[in-house]
Amino acid sequence: MNMIDVRESLPKRIVANLRTPIKMKGFVIGAITLVVLFCFSSTVTFYKQQIGKHRTEIETLRQAVDEISVQQRAILRRSKRSIATNQRARRVSAYGVSYTRWGRRDCAGSAEMVYHGYAAGSHYTHTGGGSNYLCLHSNVTYTQGSYVSGNQGTSYIYGVEYKDSNTITNIFDMVDTTESGSVYLHTVPCAVCIARFKVTQIMIPGRDTCPDDWTMEYGGYIMGENHSAKHPSRYICVDKRPQAVPNTQGSQAASQLHVVETQCTSLVCEPYVAGREIACVVCSI
Repeated sequence: MNMIDVRESLPKRIVANLRTPIKMKGFVIGAITLVVLFCFSSTVTFYKQQIGKHRTEIETLRQAVDEISVQQRAILRRSKRSIATNQRARRVSAYGVSYTRWGRRDCAGSAEMVYHGYAAGSHYTHTGGGSNYLCLHSNVTYTQGSYVSGNQGTSYIYGVEYKDSNTITNIFDMVDTTESGSVYLHTVPCAVCIARFKVTQIMIPGRDTCPDDWTMEYGGYIMGENHSAKHPSRYICVDKRPQAVPNTQGSQAASQLHVVETQCTSLVCEPYVAGREIACVVCSI
């Protein structure tokens, strides 16, 4: 090889030697890139799998929540229906008819007592006042500051006493009296009762039984103020098994109850009989 050939081949070898590291560097970069891409791809795949797994869990939770919500809505609907049913039941059970059971402190049969108290009315010597009897509550209340103490001399109300000792003893059932088997000159008790699921009630004078399909609340005798009293009074049906308010024996000269008898002046004397006491019955339907 001459000098000229040596000079010509020397640069080629140098260039070739220079290119070899460049190729190695490119190879290394390429390899690193592939590794990075593989790792990235693996990481992406892993996270995709995790996301898919979490999506499945989330969907399961969502379905569980939806199921719980459905159950809660069903429970809420049942609760609302139950509340509505109870409200209807309360409204149904709330209706009924009320009446006063004169001569007793309790109610008969299935009737419920609203309150009990004392029969009260106008004094038998007074020409004014009310003609009706009231059942005053046994536990009276006075609103503080809403009353004037002392008698004002205008209108009064008194307790009602049983009169007609012999008649009452002969025709009334005295098993429930409170003192000495007698109600004579005792204060008359009363009770306000309600008969549930009934739409009307009536007091029938002259009968001791109720019409067909009606329920008897109680039976007794017609009583009212003495015919010589200074004012008229309402006739009431006093229970045939009368009670008396304890510790009230003795004439108080107040309002009075007498057993009522028929007179034939204008009543038809058949079937009515002069001088007989009038039975009565309180009926509901």
